[in-house]
Order: sequence, then C-alpha cells, then structure tokens
Amino acid sequence: MNGQTTATYTSPAVPVTVNPDLIALTVSGVPLNFLSSHTFYGGVVPSSTSSVVVTPTPGDSQASVTVNSVALGSGQTSATIPLSPGENPITITVTLNGNTTTYHVLVARAIPISMGLTHTQVTPTSWTESWNAVPGAVNYMVTVNGTPLQTKPTTQTSVDFTNMIPGTTYHIVVYAIVGDTGFVEDSDTVTTPASPLTGQLPEVPLAGGLPVMGLAGAGVLWFTRRRKGKQA
Repeated sequence: MNGQTTATYTSPAVPVTVNPDLIALTVSGVPLNFLSSHTFYGGVVPSSTSSVVVTPTPGDSQASVTVNSVALGSGQTSATIPLSPGENPITITVTLNGNTTTYHVLVARAIPISMGLTHTQVTPTSWTESWNAVPGAVNYMVTVNGTPLQTKPTTQTSVDFTNMIPGTTYHIVVYAIVGDTGFVEDSDTVTTPASPLTGQLPEVPLAGGLPVMGLAGAGVLWFTRRRKGKQA
C-alpha cells in the first residue's frame, strides 16, 4: 500500500428530546396552580359562568395539542367550551415523537340554591355573615367580590368579615361542597356604612333658636342663638 491509513469514526447517537408535556396551562376564571408534573386539576366557577376557554402551552413547539379532541396550534387558545351546571370534564393531550401526555381538568359550575344568607352586626369595617347548613355539605368556601376569603374551606356556617372599607358595597358568595365534587352557591350583598366625621358632635336643637354645634376637633364651641327683640 502507499502507507496511508484510513480510520472510520462513528459518532454516538444524539438522543432525541421527548417532551410531550405542558409548561403552562390556563383555564379562564379557574385558578389551577399549574405544575407540569401534575396531570389532574379541578376548579369551581360561579353559576353565572357559562363557558371557559383553555390555553395549553407545550414544552416543545413541535408537539401536537388537542383540547377535548380538537387540535390546536402551539400556544393557541381553544374555542369557547360551554359549561353545564355541575361537573364539566376537559381533556388536553400533548403528543411528541409518538409519546402522549394527557391532562384532565374538572370544572364544576355551581348550582344556585337558597342558604338563607344573612349579615348582622354591620359596622363601617366589619360584619358577620351566616347561612343555613346544607344537607350533605362537607364544608364551605366564601368569596368576597370574587376573591376567596379563606385559605381553606370551613365547616362553620358563619364567618366574620373584618378590616373592610367604610361606605363600600361587597358581593358575597358562599359555596357548599357537597360530596367530592358537587358545588352549590348562594349570594348576598353588604354595604358598610360610612364612618362618622372624627370629632364632630351631633346637633342639639335649642328651644326657640337655632342648633348648637360642638366642634370638638377645632377646640372651639360655637353657639348660635336667635335673639328676641331689637338689638341696642
């Protein structure tokens, strides 16, 4: 031979990234606390919510995504999904290189009932909200203007509202959790009275004259009285 040596080198196979997962998932009006390693979610919406939309974001833009068997492009939002009263299952699939991950979301649309909501001991900054026990209820959740009042459900049939804003209207919704996934709701509206002006005393009428107004905040007491007859 001519003294030359030919060597053959075979590079190791490069692994193909397989990531049939979501890196984000939102359902309108439903807080999910999404984690890509979790594939089951649930949430409750008021009876007034008749539909939701779902936005799944896959970890790989080449992955195919479906919502309730309807294909979506990467990062696209689903069509409007109608909600019936009660449980509404939503299924999201992510497929990449022949591998599929399925996510399940159960949206419970609350059913309105009467719980006899009442508010008592109303002050400018607080009140107590009470309701009748619901047969079969495991516990209750309370929202104020759409925000949960508690960090976890309660078994009590009353809650105390404190540190509220004087002269403000609040919309209260109480959800009763019946069984594992059933939700019923009732609502109430509370308007806190405005705070009285600091340091101002009430008017006290005087017989035959104008009122006397005490202005304690100014440190001066003013008297206005009607004099009879002519002034000198």
